[in-house]
Formats: sequence, structure tokens, C-alpha cells
Amino acid sequence: MNRITMLLLLWLATPCLFAAEPPRKTAAPIEIEADSLSFNQANGMSRYHGHVRLKQGIFLFTAEEISVDMGRPDAAGGQKQLQQFTAKGSPVRFARQDATPLQGEAREILFNAATRHVTFNGAARIEQQGDRFEGDLIRYHLDSNRIEAMSSQQENANSRVRVTLQPRNVPAPATDE
Repeated sequence: MNRITMLLLLWLATPCLFAAEPPRKTAAPIEIEADSLSFNQANGMSRYHGHVRLKQGIFLFTAEEISVDMGRPDAAGGQKQLQQFTAKGSPVRFARQDATPLQGEAREILFNAATRHVTFNGAARIEQQGDRFEGDLIRYHLDSNRIEAMSSQQENANSRVRVTLQPRNVPAPATDE
């Protein structure tokens, strides 16, 4: 099956996988725990090492290392805003903790605050209610609950995109009695 056909099938299947209400932008604080950190206030960059846990609202990331870019303060000294963060580990884990929990993992996860995309790189997997998407790269669009999955360009059978969709409860056909 070619890449365009696979993306079309993923697009059609996505409403089943992400049937929950779309996550909203949150003003929740970012809470980070780690064994150590380095922080550069001038450029808004911080790096957290060792058993890192980053939580904001319903989202949780765990990794060996997370780099956070809060951006430079504006000329008026206004508050910095999250630009992006990159998490690395073996693996990095992601969870959305709400009425329909979602889990994912990869060797590297990048969150871009402007686009509200979460990109899973390397041995990527997303799972919800038994439905599973696997590939070398998965991009999850938070606001539209849409995903894109891609395989590696290498000729390796293990690098293909894999999808498992669980059957939903289907009403039993009416019987004449």
C-alpha cells in the first residue's frame, strides 16, 4: 500500500481513535521534576536531566532529558511563553489524562506550542482504547485530533506504518420472534 493510501486510511480512522473532545489551550502551569537542570534566563532555554517529568494540565511527558524553550522576554519585560520543548529517552512517554486517555511513546517527542503539534520520532506509537498507530514518525495535531504516521524511507519491513483498530460495539441485528 503506498504512502498516500495509508495517510488516507489513517485520516478516515482518526475520528474513531480521537473521539474525545479536542484538548483546549491551557493556562495551567508547567510543572517539571528532574534530577538536575541548567537554565539560561537570558534566552529562556532550560534543560532537565534524569527521570524528567513534565506536566501541564491533562498532558504528562516522562523522559531522560527535556529541553524547554520559553523564548526571550519582550522589550517591556513581559512574561515568557512556552515556544517548544524536546524530550529524549528510551523511550519518552506521553499521556493525555482525560475521559478518553491517550498514551504514546517514541525515542524523541517534540511539542511545538505555536502549531500545537506533538511529533513522535523513532519507534513511535500512539494508543487509545485499544486502537494503535505505529511508525517511525507520528505527528499528532492537538486541536484537530488528527494524526499523520510515516515509515522510514529504508527498505525494511519493520519500518512500515502499522494500524490496529478495535471493533466498536455494533447493535445486534433485529430478530423476528
